Amino acid sequence: SFLGMCIFAALILYKGGLIYFKEGKELKSLALEDIMDLNVKMHYQLNPNTSFHVQGNNLTGKAYQRYLNYAVQGLNFNVGFGYSF
Repeated sequence: SFLGMCIFAALILYKGGLIYFKEGKELKSLALEDIMDLNVKMHYQLNPNTSFHVQGNNLTGKAYQRYLNYAVQGLNFNVGFGYSF
């Protein structure tokens, strides 16, 4: 059956208390916004050699920084095909 050949996964990520240090006349620590992210993935094994997957990342669509000045991608999707021999 279709569902018997599928693997579903979901990741809910919450990170709070992220800080960075700002240099200047005095070294200061400042807070980054808390992070809430949702990712899902479905993997389908068609046969022992062939598989497909569909993945959705950052489904909340929120722009955030996990590290200072390193913004993550917004809402994005990935579709893939695998074949092994």
